Amino acid sequence: MYYYFAITVYQPPPWWKRYITRGQIIQFQTSFILALPFFVLDYYKTRVLKGEGCEGRGAVYFNAAFNFSLLLLFINFSRKTYRDKDAQTKKD
Repeated sequence: MYYYFAITVYQPPPWWKRYITRGQIIQFQTSFILALPFFVLDYYKTRVLKGEGCEGRGAVYFNAAFNFSLLLLFINFSRKTYRDKDAQTKKD
């Protein structure tokens, strides 16, 4: 992604810009899928077993909320940038 930013400084955006955005969206979705076992185990340990949660669970929940906001931003960007462009191309 940083390579993309570096080359757009000197020339127009490359043809693979859309794929960078899709890759970021997949990255954030993957982070949620991989965090699911932690959420399930944390719920089981704290609610079912009435034990204490992990020490870093606040950071995990904060990171999940932050990633969710980034996921929404990337989806919104993708819709505005690519879907509108595709719809305009089909009209012409």
